[in-house]
Amino acid sequence: MEVTQWHLINTFSEYKKVISSLQTEVDAIALLGVFNMKDQDNKDIDFTDILKWTAENSQLPDFAFWESRVDLGTLVAVAISAYQQGYIAGEMARKILVDGVSPIDIPISSSEKGEPMVSLARAKALGIPIDVELLLNTKTKKQYQWNK
Repeated sequence: MEVTQWHLINTFSEYKKVISSLQTEVDAIALLGVFNMKDQDNKDIDFTDILKWTAENSQLPDFAFWESRVDLGTLVAVAISAYQQGYIAGEMARKILVDGVSPIDIPISSSEKGEPMVSLARAKALGIPIDVELLLNTKTKKQYQWNK
């Protein structure tokens, strides 16, 4: 994968223009910060509205790193595993409480394994067939949150 463009967007109207222009320029979109955008009156736009607009107006596959984004129309994500983060925190706590290690001596670490997920509704809307083998190891979302 090659990143060809990076956009720092502040307003929802600017976001709409950028997403619309990308339709003929790129193969996919990473949705990494679709929050803190303002409307024409400088009021915050809820990121759920932004993602719904994206699902309804973009024909590009998109991805993110949060499970909630897939519920809200993003095609795929490899989400942070809460289980693995908890496991790592437990190991750190054991070092502190049982082994007597000072917290400052425990290096910061992050989880290495994410949880893959796919929106079947978005895949269908984009005309992307999902391989059966992929479904065996992937959490699926069958419909958009706003259709539940």
